[in-house]
Amino acid sequence: ELQDEFRNGDESAEGEQGEGEGEGEGRGEELGERQRGLADQLRDQQLQPLPGEGTPEGDAALEALERAQRAMEEAAEALENGETGEALSRQADAMEAMRDGMRAMNEARAQDQRDQQGDQASNEGGDGSNRDPLGRDRNQGGEVGTDDDLLQGEDVYRRAQDLLEELRRRSAELERPEAELDYLRRLLDRF
Repeated sequence: ELQDEFRNGDESAEGEQGEGEGEGEGRGEELGERQRGLADQLRDQQLQPLPGEGTPEGDAALEALERAQRAMEEAAEALENGETGEALSRQADAMEAMRDGMRAMNEARAQDQRDQQGDQASNEGGDGSNRDPLGRDRNQGGEVGTDDDLLQGEDVYRRAQDLLEELRRRSAELERPEAELDYLRRLLDRF
């Protein structure tokens, strides 16, 4: 947005060369104030709880947002001093730092979700193993390798019965999407 205003300001300045040079300074101050306003908004956001606070991912997000804020403040100062090129450079730094911050926040949020799922499995009496309800290793993305013996252990029939009960339970949940309910019904029809 500010870059567009620079371009618009440059175009209008070309047509008005020689008219009061003080107007350009006022424009830079105005843009500088707006840039400072953005930096202040970012600072206010940092005061809110961020995902993964206290974790390496959360700390990385906070550090990146602080870098973005500093770069925005430097851009505002450059604008106020009429240093358009320096301001654009600092704005680019701010954007890069904000992208880094967003990436780190997404990683922190994903880690929070993984932690919550682990806690939920423990609270539900999970065995703490890294297996899904079908007994597959979660680290393999649900894929079953050809070297895995699907019929291992004595409780094969119990596991099959548990799976069938789970399919029945889920198919009775009418708030599920229609496509999923249809799929569950087709599975139940087969077994």
